[in-house]
Amino acid sequence: MSTLYHRVVTRMVLAVSAGLLVCAFPVDGPAHAYDLLTIEEYAKRSPSGATRTFIVTANDGPEIIVHTPETSGDLSSPLDFDVEFRARSAEPLIGSLILEYDLGLFWKDITSRLSDHAEITENRIISRGAELPVGDHHLRMSISDLAGKTTTTNMVLTVSK
Repeated sequence: MSTLYHRVVTRMVLAVSAGLLVCAFPVDGPAHAYDLLTIEEYAKRSPSGATRTFIVTANDGPEIIVHTPETSGDLSSPLDFDVEFRARSAEPLIGSLILEYDLGLFWKDITSRLSDHAEITENRIISRGAELPVGDHHLRMSISDLAGKTTTTNMVLTVSK
């Protein structure tokens, strides 16, 4: 079987065993902020000089709709994330969701930092209180569907305060 299939099944098993497919957080989210990226990790990255954008780089899988953070106006930490996944040819596999942070020379998987503090359903992830240091942050989010097709979105966020 394919490597993608094994990765998706492994993440689904981990998500189910960790109780992530249906989260018990209230609608208001967690009571405290959490570090999506620490100041130390941010200081070690190679700056890209990027601006805030959302760019879809692979578009075969589920549609990724970023409701928050918004793409206009100043962003201040902590941030809220509200991302929806819509089926195109097959249903999204929430267990295949990967969120990575660009550290310059490599990408760091920070999926668990987001999912540990999120309300997760079969087609949406809502997380409140994600702390990011002031500066530019390049995130990459990808999700696959039951047909093995993947969509990847790059998000560049500028936190000003």
